[in-house]
Amino acid sequence: MTFLQEHWYLKDLQYFYLDDGFKLVATTDVPCHLFARMTTTPPLKHALPSWRRGIALQGDIRFCFVVYEDNEQDEAGDTLTHTWLKSAWPVCEIRWFYFIGTIAGQPVR
Repeated sequence: MTFLQEHWYLKDLQYFYLDDGFKLVATTDVPCHLFARMTTTPPLKHALPSWRRGIALQGDIRFCFVVYEDNEQDEAGDTLTHTWLKSAWPVCEIRWFYFIGTIAGQPVR
């Protein structure tokens, strides 16, 4: 019987300043292939209704990126350690990012 892992989680995230940019290093609990989804446009924020004991509440906050670029990890294949080298961006520029990934080529959360 084969079992495909359906989820991964970020165990650690570190960043390092380089002379010409930054190095991001992420560690996950299972081997996967990650993309750092990055944007300079502030994410939109909205609430989704959720049901608690039969009452609809607007408490589930969601953030969505409307303009972004996907940055694939430097390592090939599924790994536990994921690295990105990014060139320097302007001083005081704010960037937002989150990670998406695949396990054995299948999209997972």
